[in-house]
Amino acid sequence: EYVVQDGDIMHFRFNV
Repeated sequence: EYVVQDGDIMHFRFNV
């Protein structure tokens, strides 16, 4: 589980 910030957009990705 990690968060990637792209400019003003935050992407939440969950590795299953």
